[in-house]
Amino acid sequence: MNLARTTLVQIASAATVVAAAGCGSDDRGSAPAVWNGPARPVSSEAIDDFNAYAESVDEPWERSAASTASTFAQLDRIDAARKAVAGASGPSTSAREEVTVTASGLRDDSIRAERFVLELERRDDRTWRIRSATWSQRCQPGRGHQSFSAELCR
Repeated sequence: MNLARTTLVQIASAATVVAAAGCGSDDRGSAPAVWNGPARPVSSEAIDDFNAYAESVDEPWERSAASTASTFAQLDRIDAARKAVAGASGPSTSAREEVTVTASGLRDDSIRAERFVLELERRDDRTWRIRSATWSQRCQPGRGHQSFSAELCR
């Protein structure tokens, strides 16, 4: 009985360590090892986590405002019929850019489309950081609002 109890405690402790290792960031503000996208709606913590992640890597997408916005939104992971990125699409001389990332034709019974509107700022090293981000969604017909809103669909 004691052996079984000890084993359960060890398993629970190991699960806690694994779960903590998978978290985006800790109290010390360290960068997440990977970026898995923001929760919806977007929080300032998600923006901070993404910026910390972007500072910890050296990737080609960081040099394009549009690619940085797409990476933040995890556009490549969204199951949608149509995906669009509007705004800055390549190298730019401006210090700030606004980029809109839209996924429509979602394969979801309630949500028809979702949109991220991001304001980005160029760093001194010519990479981009996110200053602000908003998320909204459009519901399927008969499931709620038909304009982009942060309100939930039914």
